[in-house]
Amino acid sequence: MGSWQSHGVRAGKFARQVLALGLSVLGLQRRPCFLIIGAMKCGTTSLHNYLTEHPQLWGAGEKEVSFFDQNVNYRRGFAWYHSKFPIALPINENFRLFESTPSYLYYPWVPERIRTYDRNMKLIALVRDPVSRAYSEWNMWRHRSEAGTLFDKGRWDARTRVPLNRLMWRGDFPDFRQCIEREIQAISASKALAEPHLLARGIYFDQLERYFAHFPREQVLVLDSGALKTNRIETLDSIARYLDVAQHAWTKQSELHLVGEYSKPMSGESKEMLREFYKPYNERLFNLLGREYKWK
Repeated sequence: MGSWQSHGVRAGKFARQVLALGLSVLGLQRRPCFLIIGAMKCGTTSLHNYLTEHPQLWGAGEKEVSFFDQNVNYRRGFAWYHSKFPIALPINENFRLFESTPSYLYYPWVPERIRTYDRNMKLIALVRDPVSRAYSEWNMWRHRSEAGTLFDKGRWDARTRVPLNRLMWRGDFPDFRQCIEREIQAISASKALAEPHLLARGIYFDQLERYFAHFPREQVLVLDSGALKTNRIETLDSIARYLDVAQHAWTKQSELHLVGEYSKPMSGESKEMLREFYKPYNERLFNLLGREYKWK
């Protein structure tokens, strides 16, 4: 793309943001009424894209707004947040705006912020076998390190940005076994550990319990991400009922998005170590939800 074209694209994007921000200040910008809150590497991108196919469901212009979890964004205020959504004047009340930020489930200060924003907000949480989730996240960081991906100072807090950028610049990306052994030791000793939190993000019990302390359980829909693979149509239908929108012909949706590719499978030793580590946490989760997921 030429320089003039690039300037034109940036100018157009800036103009749309200014217009959306102005509408928000005037109270004409619609607000999201539900959020996909996570978890990371549990199919939130796939679910986000599936739902945007529904004529009544409109996603934010960017999938991960990271408003409630990153202080640098939260301090910009609700008008800035609303500017991230499609310009939709309050004409048809049947529309539902939403966004998907998988870190919302993990960080402990997020539930209170969302409740302050809207105590009636509906929330969708995806969970996944924490063993495979941890390996998927490790592979994601490894791929990003190879690609030289860095986190922007203007969007990410230092507590997130600095350790992850340090990891991205490492010449010798740490082995998965090395990462999980170090984190198991830190969690067992109740010690703080810099990002990425490969194992802690899979301890869903604590994360969901925080949300249940701020929202009625009927406002938090918890789904096993495996259902998007094995019972996709039924799962999307259940979400439509939860959101109180019309049923939709989801048959055009064909496959999951951003499916990770691994150069090699997780070792049997690492898998067994994690099965043992997560066993008590999973039992607490199943008791909390009143149902058991068949994670193997």
